[in-house]
Amino acid sequence: DNGWLAVISLPSTHLQAVVWDEIERVALFLAMVVLVSGIAARVISRRITEPLEQLKRHVRDFRLASDWQPVDPTSYPPAEVAEVVRGFNEVAMRLKGSVSELRQLNQQESRLRHQLEHVVNDREAEIERRTEELKERSDELARAVSAATAADRAKSEFLANMSHEMRSPLT
Repeated sequence: DNGWLAVISLPSTHLQAVVWDEIERVALFLAMVVLVSGIAARVISRRITEPLEQLKRHVRDFRLASDWQPVDPTSYPPAEVAEVVRGFNEVAMRLKGSVSELRQLNQQESRLRHQLEHVVNDREAEIERRTEELKERSDELARAVSAATAADRAKSEFLANMSHEMRSPLT
């Protein structure tokens, strides 16, 4: 305030040493921050990925096992993953029920198809039998028509001859 200016002169090596000490402390602090954040990221990622890996194994077991049973969703720590597991269990149980129902329907369809084949075979045999009967009747009728035609011709010839024979002596 009184116009005086004070200048302190220090060797530059002392100032460089102070600056490098500060740089080393900041670098050490940053290294520790990076290390701690890396560990924290690893822990957090494991907390996220481990339940997803469990869910993946659960889905694989569902695909491979015929006697699959739902898994308790509370064994999955994050609530969101537990909710996904609940939904998967619900869908899987519905799918399992649908597959079971489909198997039953396929068995029933197979039984009905077998019954239908027997009915069709019986009907075909009946149709063949009736066709043979009709063919025999048709042959009998053809022979009867032929015999009737021959008898009619013979009758006509007989009547013509008789008429001629009766007329000739009278004339």
